Amino acid sequence: MLQNRVTNQIAVHTVLDYFDGPQIVEARDLIGGHYLGVRIPEGPAGDFLVLGVEPDRLKAFRNGELSLLDLIQTRPYGWYFGSLADEETSLVVRELMDQDIPEDCLPGPNYFL
Repeated sequence: MLQNRVTNQIAVHTVLDYFDGPQIVEARDLIGGHYLGVRIPEGPAGDFLVLGVEPDRLKAFRNGELSLLDLIQTRPYGWYFGSLADEETSLVVRELMDQDIPEDCLPGPNYFL
């Protein structure tokens, strides 16, 4: 298992789902990379699963053409643990992971925007 300690902030661009706080956020890094942050359902308050997302796949998710689970499971890159910071204006990315995402961090199969 590869674990790199990363302390990096990426700016929250859009809150895509909100229920008692942001549940799904779109974020961007300084060079224009797109990320999706998904609150971990059973994790500590504020913990997010963060993954890089290609703009066309993010658009398909936002248009209801791709489920959240499919978007997460077919990602081409690793994933990160992260948390919201700065009054929910940025995600702090902590750990780069190259292992499978634990089942308890995944959303249900039929979540569409």
